[in-house]
Amino acid sequence: MNEREEKDDAWLALQKIKEEEHKMRQLIEDTRQRNASKIIQEAYRQAQEIGEDYVKRARKEATEKKETIIKRAKAEVERITKRAEEEIEEMNKRLVPLLPEVIEKVREKIRNYLAKGEF
Repeated sequence: MNEREEKDDAWLALQKIKEEEHKMRQLIEDTRQRNASKIIQEAYRQAQEIGEDYVKRARKEATEKKETIIKRAKAEVERITKRAEEEIEEMNKRLVPLLPEVIEKVREKIRNYLAKGEF
């Protein structure tokens, strides 16, 4: 082989190396893009799961708060009802003894109205 052939062979070898490097770079870029797409898809899936978990947790907390509010409201209604019943009972204790006197006064006013036409 002469010097010219050796240079041509070296140049061809260098060209093949450059082509292979280019193919490898392209393969690496393609792999990166596919991986980036997979990473984005996985991130999106995880974000959806996190969102669903958050919604479930928020619903659970809202239900618990609602139940607590209902329980408190029922207790308040019972307390108010009991207090009202006690007040009615107390009023009855005070008013029932007065009924004969009130009835007598009403009866007297009716008699005056019937007799004189005025209260």
